[in-house]
Amino acid sequence: MEKKEPSKILIASVGKDSIVTTLNVRTHTFTCDETPRYGGHDTAPDPYDYFMAGLASCTAFNLRIYADDRNIPLESVDITIEFERKPADGPDGKPDLLTRTIKLNGDLTETQKAKLMKTVNCPAHRSIATGIPIITEFVQD
Repeated sequence: MEKKEPSKILIASVGKDSIVTTLNVRTHTFTCDETPRYGGHDTAPDPYDYFMAGLASCTAFNLRIYADDRNIPLESVDITIEFERKPADGPDGKPDLLTRTIKLNGDLTETQKAKLMKTVNCPAHRSIATGIPIITEFVQD
């Protein structure tokens, strides 16, 4: 029987006086804001910052777990995510672009590096790459 991943639930709340949004996940509360360019005050990461953080941390988790399970001497991993947001009405019609740069630190052989690089497509990467469907439902009090 296939192991089913539990559902993830995040609740976001925003009032009428600010776009600063309060986010709740399990026992964690954090905020999200935008830069002044988009009507915010830059008091917290913006939605794309959290999006990039999700991909970077998922990639790092995957590499760390894989290395530990196989006794690969991976000291640390540095991941840089660059997100290039394209305007929806841009002239070239090209989609947004994510560039992920991964630096593996440790006394690794070429074979070990190659094995690690085969594991970078973590669950978040797969969801992004395959185009996860989004279902939107409106409810009203």
